[in-house]
Amino acid sequence: MVEIYLDVLIGLNLYITHALLSCCEWLRHTKAPPLRKGFSSLIGGLSSLLILCPDLPFAALTAVRLGLAGLLVLIAFGFGDWRRFIRQVILFFLVNFLFAGVM
Repeated sequence: MVEIYLDVLIGLNLYITHALLSCCEWLRHTKAPPLRKGFSSLIGGLSSLLILCPDLPFAALTAVRLGLAGLLVLIAFGFGDWRRFIRQVILFFLVNFLFAGVM
């Protein structure tokens, strides 16, 4: 039986989400307010609890993850306009894929 320590899971993903958002800031030459970036990182850390729901269908899980990514970007960087928001979400996904490849 595998043991999962929730505090470690949430804490680690909080730091990873913060690093992803910081990398997006650096690449887009923007600056998110620290409180907004911190709250977005906290939501990202808590979203790691989705791994405990393996019974979700693939389509539903994908939709939830896409929505969470949009929410994280919205909280950290704001909306602005559709074009800017979509670019920021795409950049967030590209940074995620890059980090996953490096890991």
